[in-house]
Amino acid sequence: MFDPTPLDRVRPRVPKGWMALSLSLAILLLASAVPAQTLIGPPAPSDVPVADHFVSPVGDPTDFSQPAPGENHGYAITRGVQRSHDRHLGLDLSNRSQGGEVRAPADGVVIESRRYGGWGQLLVIAHRLSSGECVMSLLAHLKPGSVKVRPGDRVEAGQPLASVGQSGRASGPHLHFELRELGHADPWRTLWERSPVLDPLRLLGQRLAQTVFPRSTEIASLGPGTEYLRRLSAGKASRKRALGNPDAPLTRLEFYSWLDAASGKERASKPTWNRIRHRLASRGVAVPGGKATDASPVSAEEARVALSRLLAADRLSRVEDRNRVSAIELSRRGLTTPSPSLSAEPGWTVGPSPALTRGDGALLVLAARSWPFSAGR
Repeated sequence: MFDPTPLDRVRPRVPKGWMALSLSLAILLLASAVPAQTLIGPPAPSDVPVADHFVSPVGDPTDFSQPAPGENHGYAITRGVQRSHDRHLGLDLSNRSQGGEVRAPADGVVIESRRYGGWGQLLVIAHRLSSGECVMSLLAHLKPGSVKVRPGDRVEAGQPLASVGQSGRASGPHLHFELRELGHADPWRTLWERSPVLDPLRLLGQRLAQTVFPRSTEIASLGPGTEYLRRLSAGKASRKRALGNPDAPLTRLEFYSWLDAASGKERASKPTWNRIRHRLASRGVAVPGGKATDASPVSAEEARVALSRLLAADRLSRVEDRNRVSAIELSRRGLTTPSPSLSAEPGWTVGPSPALTRGDGALLVLAARSWPFSAGR
């Protein structure tokens, strides 16, 4: 006979003892699904270890332009800190491939480990300076599934954390590396996204005895400006002439003469300014014209754009191995490494673009002709 009782009102009889046991098991299963750091609470600010030194997060720990042990290629800075336009607030370090090891830049505690918007897979690490103030490092575009740490984990400088990837908004595989300043704020209770940005190439070295990019005593002892001019003129007839003052402003005539010689056939006679401009224009580099333009100084941004466009067109000759320079040498002098990927961004700037000295201009040209930075240099 049909039973009119709704099925959802038919309840099996369960002994009271079994019901209590089932409830207890459910509570235990729910608790085990919650991360441990959520249950015990975040560590106190004093638990963040002191970062007594920093290392490069990719490539060789002391020089990212060199390959790490077991890897074949070093890294180059393909983009720097840009506070206006699209607000690029870190360094892009790339060797055009995924899978390279990403390390902790210093001792610290992991604050974030997740996928987050345009950053893709990221890690945020809090570091405490000897002054008691905190900074945060951000490592973004990591390869999904490669991250080895979780929020609350303590890490040491140089400890492998993940792999270089292309997650989030990234046009190619690279590591996006940021530093943010917290002061004496609690890193667990501060929105790191709103914290002031530090430029790793310019500000970190002023705050720590050892920076992310340590200085080379060998380069410093040579007198960098004069040494770069000597390397640039090596093998040319001009090597017999006096190199001149490396700290003097670099004029457009001299700079674009260097580019003309490096992107075409070497000529015995000194070319005129108009011929230099026309030849470079045919190679994709627009040289400013106008009265007395040849004697005007070249800005770092103008030089970077011109070199990047010649690189993109594959028009720059390679410099001899003994005269090659590394990206670390540019970073120490606050310059951005020219690369083919930068040629499509003519508006890229890092604040006011200062006029180049002859020594720094020679370094930029040498760096462009040393691209890409790989094993052996």
